[in-house]
Amino acid sequence: MVQARDLELTVPGAYDPFGPLVTISSFNHTLQVISSKQRPRKVIIRGSDGNDYTFLLKGHEDPRQDERVMQLFGLRYSIVTLSENSGLIGWVPNCDTLHTLIREYREKKGVMLSMEHKVMQSYVNDPEQLSLFQKVQAFEAALEVTKGNDLQQILWLKSPKQC
Repeated sequence: MVQARDLELTVPGAYDPFGPLVTISSFNHTLQVISSKQRPRKVIIRGSDGNDYTFLLKGHEDPRQDERVMQLFGLRYSIVTLSENSGLIGWVPNCDTLHTLIREYREKKGVMLSMEHKVMQSYVNDPEQLSLFQKVQAFEAALEVTKGNDLQQILWLKSPKQC
């Protein structure tokens, strides 16, 4: 990708039928790996207009699921499906992943980040092999050792202060 230059492809999400066509001039030579379960990559594309366009490159899962979540929350970012299990999602600046938020909260509270996972593994080494009913039982057992409200608490603490 680094060697690809001055392509005739439009930058994903940048097409405007009434404006000039913005094509891909180049790709940034580094991809930042995001520390989450699926390890998506942050991709920066330089457009023919001189602007940088940032995307999240996801693999191993259907990007249409992300589209549905965005619809649920009323968000609008471009999603370009590359295959059944990969795609580009328009980058949302100044945001954190849910994992980052929970990790930050738990570090401040002195709670082990993977507490629920550890409890679930006490049932079986590979929780993915459990039936749905067994997964629910293991999850409920994990919730008994934690409050289960970390996300609620960190979102409340990070919410904008109202006068």
